[in-house]
Amino acid sequence: MSRHASAAEVEALARRLAECEGRTETTDADVKTARRQNGRAASEATREKRRKDRTETAPILEQTIEVTAEDMPEGMSIDEFRPLGSGETRTVVAYVKGHYVIKRYVLQKMQHVEQSNVIVQAKMPKRSLVAGGKYDVTCYTQCVLSRILDVMPLQRQARQSARTWHRRCW
Repeated sequence: MSRHASAAEVEALARRLAECEGRTETTDADVKTARRQNGRAASEATREKRRKDRTETAPILEQTIEVTAEDMPEGMSIDEFRPLGSGETRTVVAYVKGHYVIKRYVLQKMQHVEQSNVIVQAKMPKRSLVAGGKYDVTCYTQCVLSRILDVMPLQRQARQSARTWHRRCW
């Protein structure tokens, strides 16, 4: 619940604004600015709570990718290897039916039983335009479609994306 400032509080804030600029009298613009600043401060907590709720309810899909026989060096079989640690985790943002989701891939690592310097890791699925990128192809597709179909400039798209939860995931 937000608290509205009284007329005296707004007037005092307007006087402080005028004093900062070296003026002795306040104008209507000072009063409007004071009201705007007071309203912004009062609603900031509510906006921050909404942002936090969006971030906490962000869907996260986790997938474990295991080492396959194709990932093995030539002349070695998968039976000659043992798991090494819990694997490497990589995070990718994808666009699915009107919202963004976070995909976490856990890539399995395996070490040769006899030759400890031979380590094999599962390969990441090829879903990004940039090697090792953090955005899925679907994000790039959404960006282009939004630009063409909605006639939305890229600068406005960037501001819109900044307001959504996926900016806060990194």
